[in-house]
Amino acid sequence: MTRKFTATRIAPRFHKAVNNLGVVEARSGHPEKALETYQRGLLISPGDSTLLTNMARAFQQLGRNDEARELLAKIEDANTGNPFFFIYQGEVALGRGDNAKALDYMTRALRLDSELPEVHLGFVKVYLALGDLEKARHHLGRALKLDATNQDALQYARMLGQQ
Repeated sequence: MTRKFTATRIAPRFHKAVNNLGVVEARSGHPEKALETYQRGLLISPGDSTLLTNMARAFQQLGRNDEARELLAKIEDANTGNPFFFIYQGEVALGRGDNAKALDYMTRALRLDSELPEVHLGFVKVYLALGDLEKARHHLGRALKLDATNQDALQYARMLGQQ
């Protein structure tokens, strides 16, 4: 990606903008470039759990699963206060079919920030996996109240007939 975000041009040491640039690079199919960007962000803000979590995702995209697991374990051991870390871990647990662990991770995310629509969407996914449509609809409603434009929430609303 040759074009940089305006925020990273204006304030190249603004680690949140550097992180966002890495996310765009990863989603654009350039996980190697995303890793470089996250590493640059860690030079600015060492130990930033959001950068580290996104770095683990990039490792996974590259098939470097052992490095991703090691990094995620290190982040969890540090008792991160980042709800997105627990949302991500919950989705990984769901992918493994470990619904109980996924529910535990989402509960931890909720304790950290109950006002993030992504937390409630995580619960929607968990409760759908558990077959509890009532609780899934409850959390979907909460996610939509927090962000009525969230595309994932709108997609689940269509799927569950709530739109």
